Amino acid sequence: MKSYKLVFCSIIIVLLTLFILGGCGSTTSPTGEDYPVGLSIEKLTNFSIKLTWMYEPADSDTLYYQIARKIGTVDWEENYMILESDVHEAIDYIPTSDSLVYAYKVRYYNEILGTVSPYSEVVAYLSEYTYPTDMVINQISQETLEISWLDHCQGEEGYILDRKVNDGEWENGYVLLAPDNTQITDNVNIFDTITYRVYAYIGTSVTDYLSKEQLATLLPPSGLSSTIPDLNKIRLTWQDNSDGEDGFIIDKMTGEQDWETDYTIVDSNITTYVDDNILPCGVLKYRIKAFKDQNSSGYSNIDTLFVNLEFIGSYATPGSALQVFLPVENYYIPEWTAFVSDGYQGLAVLDCSNPSSPSPITTYQDLWGDRTLSSFVSENFLYVATQSLANAVGGIQKVDITNMQSPVISNVTETVGIPKDVYVEGDFAYVAEGSNGVTIMYIASSIPSSVSNIPLSDARKIFVREENGTVYAYVANGLNNGLVIIDVTDPYNPVQISDLPLEGLANDIFVIDNIAYLSNGEKGLEIIDISSITAPFVIKNLTTGGFVNGVFAENNYVYISDIEKGFHVIDCSNPSSAYILGSLEMITEPLSIHIAGSYAYLTDSEGIKIIKIKP
Repeated sequence: MKSYKLVFCSIIIVLLTLFILGGCGSTTSPTGEDYPVGLSIEKLTNFSIKLTWMYEPADSDTLYYQIARKIGTVDWEENYMILESDVHEAIDYIPTSDSLVYAYKVRYYNEILGTVSPYSEVVAYLSEYTYPTDMVINQISQETLEISWLDHCQGEEGYILDRKVNDGEWENGYVLLAPDNTQITDNVNIFDTITYRVYAYIGTSVTDYLSKEQLATLLPPSGLSSTIPDLNKIRLTWQDNSDGEDGFIIDKMTGEQDWETDYTIVDSNITTYVDDNILPCGVLKYRIKAFKDQNSSGYSNIDTLFVNLEFIGSYATPGSALQVFLPVENYYIPEWTAFVSDGYQGLAVLDCSNPSSPSPITTYQDLWGDRTLSSFVSENFLYVATQSLANAVGGIQKVDITNMQSPVISNVTETVGIPKDVYVEGDFAYVAEGSNGVTIMYIASSIPSSVSNIPLSDARKIFVREENGTVYAYVANGLNNGLVIIDVTDPYNPVQISDLPLEGLANDIFVIDNIAYLSNGEKGLEIIDISSITAPFVIKNLTTGGFVNGVFAENNYVYISDIEKGFHVIDCSNPSSAYILGSLEMITEPLSIHIAGSYAYLTDSEGIKIIKIKP
């Protein structure tokens, strides 16, 4: 019993001692810490923030609060603010859309005792402009990831990187990084999905998170390249960077079609593949990835292969080349002779038997008018469309070129409109005269003579052919007028059969079988079904993103000149699903196009360009 009383008395003595000590001028925070606590920061306006904290001094104490501030990477400014003891908040005026860190801490000064408390925790205002951005995760080996980001913060204490593996818990504070350190490497297990989040911190304040996840997988192949060992084969080679793969998956893209994924699969440790090539020309792309079970690596580089599609040669004419024509299987004219309508510099005749180095044969500058617009060769005669600037009319001349060095030029047959194109079929020339429509001329005599006219709004190009005893003229009819079809079986009494108005600038026309190909400016290429000559309709519109000007077709392929995009080859083996098979960019603006043999001939302001399109 006596022992219990002794313990009780001892407890009473201790409590009294603590009470006496507690009333002798000491100061306390609500948490028992002897310095200000709970320091927090909030944005008030675009130009101000507010600090708040907690501390409960004894009544007899005379205290002041000292606030220190740090801006960016400069040193702390002690005694930035001094406040009375009954004040527990402060407002500071700062820009709140800055990449600088504005950090604060607070302590008290006891004037009676002459003592200073420790500082509180540090808080900071971190605007959205201090947040890290652009996290990139690169797999540098099958067990190692490299994580990096952009640092926009000036004055942070460092960065914290958290990590999560698959669907597990976050490993908070997985890595602490010094200021301005924005890259680390991490060891991982293959086929784990790792998520990282990173944020800048100073004291108890942090920026928003920046996060990203990455599947640690097989390393992708690299160095993919292709060669053409012979006309019908394409050889791919690459570097194998992965370990333990089951094999490689090769994807293929033909022209501007979608990727053909899983085009073929090869076994592990194989680093070459030979593909069949059935294209006369075009652009092929390949990419490859390693796989194991259901997992796969990222893709290799994309290899782009131009198959029989390349610039071969060019010739600079003195004028501005508008149109080129090469007669095919003409007994009177040497093969590979090009006739170039060269604007104000007449008509240039070129020898293109060596397409890599065309050479001049002669130039016809004694033609009527000022500007040569178009030409057509039939047997030993050249028919030239020219324009006179003096009286704003045009003309057609017949030129005997049996001896190309000494041509015999006929008198001119003037046209009412501007002769933008001329096409010869049999004994008649068909002239597209812009706003004067189509004029038909009899050309069997020494001087062409007009025999009839079909008025149209803007006839620009014309294509003529015979079908089962009936002769039709197909006309590209300019702005928003599309295609016009005329029965010219009786050249003296032509009859318009049908028209197909289309939005765009119909500028050129080519016909094969039951399909008409109409170049239509920014609207692209119109593929038109003409099996019913009285009711043509568009079965496919193919845009290029540029301005389609000239068109030429051969077999299942259509070749177009695009003023903005250069040269395109279109696969029209299935007209309703035609697609761009290959393209070549040009720094000039190609206008007309003509195909002869294995080459495409294009005109531009510099002269002609020659492009290989076949083996």
